[in-house]
Amino acid sequence: MDEVYLGDSVIVTITLYSTANFERVDNQAGQKEPVLKKATVHRYRPGRRLSQDIAAYQGKRYYAVAAAQYAVTPLQLGEITFPAQKYDVVLSVQLRSRDPFGSFFPFGPVETRQFKKTCASEPLKIKIVKRPRKTIQELQQSGATVM
Repeated sequence: MDEVYLGDSVIVTITLYSTANFERVDNQAGQKEPVLKKATVHRYRPGRRLSQDIAAYQGKRYYAVAAAQYAVTPLQLGEITFPAQKYDVVLSVQLRSRDPFGSFFPFGPVETRQFKKTCASEPLKIKIVKRPRKTIQELQQSGATVM
């Protein structure tokens, strides 16, 4: 569980991982932002294009795509749960020719197959806490007058 100070905003990034290349990623909710009772939610950088990176986890290579980013601003103390997001994705895999003689030639014909999958993120719990008060020393260092 992450903590956020009341009055601050936090960026929530939904990242999808796959062993196959992402061709397309579509949020099942469309372009609508999730609705939260104790926070406002805005899509962060809505016009950006998806970019794909390579990530490593436990010695394996994965393709990673930041599917969406949201700016979440809490409105009151307590806990909020950012809901799970569901995505329809199209993955592509390149396969070598099944020709038995193709294995002798490393640059033989390549076939690309596409697969449709549905995936979902996990709900994210965010704890909203009160900002700690500044000490007298911190106030003096910031230039405030202390009496």
